[in-house]
Amino acid sequence: MQNFIEDLSSSKPAPGGGAASAMFSVLGTALTSMVCALTEGKPKYAEHEPKVKEAHKQILELQEKSKQLMDDDKRAFLAISDAYKQANHDAIQKALPLATQVPLDIMKTAAKGLDITESLIGITNKMAVSDLGCAALGFKAAIKGAWLNVYINLQSFDEEPTEYSEEAKEILDTYLTKADKIYNRVENEI
Repeated sequence: MQNFIEDLSSSKPAPGGGAASAMFSVLGTALTSMVCALTEGKPKYAEHEPKVKEAHKQILELQEKSKQLMDDDKRAFLAISDAYKQANHDAIQKALPLATQVPLDIMKTAAKGLDITESLIGITNKMAVSDLGCAALGFKAAIKGAWLNVYINLQSFDEEPTEYSEEAKEILDTYLTKADKIYNRVENEI
């Protein structure tokens, strides 16, 4: 973590906003995981134990995926950056799909994190409900930050690939609202 922050704070071209967006997702998964861990094994929440355990398993899988996406984003950015340095149009066009797919994957992973987080409201340890709200904020930041990377890359394609833009816009439309609803529900639970 310290190395990541130092690299992010430096003049190095990567990691940048994409990797930071993936880190926001990692933080969201960690908070949701903590809430699960603070709920499991508590008699008061025994009736929800199977659902919480399944959510815990899924959120930990998303955490690993989000960590991997941090590295993937750095590699994708360096590849596109090299192509731009060479001023090679064909190399740029070849590098753009991966440079666009990785932040889209960050958006999709954060969206799944929001779905899991939402499913836990009202069935987990009430003393940790605020952490679900913080998780929602992390996932929202991941989605919005990753969208900027998708969007900037879309501007460089010779022909905009609608499969990226349509899916990304759908996630924005659905999940930014969902993140706000989760936050508001959490606030009402407190």
